Amino acid sequence: MATVTLEWFAYPPPEFVGGAATVGNFDGVHLGHRALVAGARKLADNLGGPAVVVTFDPPPHQVLHPGPIRPPLTTLAERAELA
Repeated sequence: MATVTLEWFAYPPPEFVGGAATVGNFDGVHLGHRALVAGARKLADNLGGPAVVVTFDPPPHQVLHPGPIRPPLTTLAERAELA
């Protein structure tokens, strides 16, 4: 899966338009996450567009509740491989 990094204010590239997206932290990419990704892929195929997984770095809880940093279960690169 290709990985694209966008700043919070950036618009997605045109090739990301017209498909389906799923949004989450996806740290660990467990079976529930995989089901969400599979659902996005199925919907994107039906729409004839891309399936996009949106995740965050740093994770939202770290931004909203600063404090001791919990180490991630997986890196962004590992998440892309697992998704």
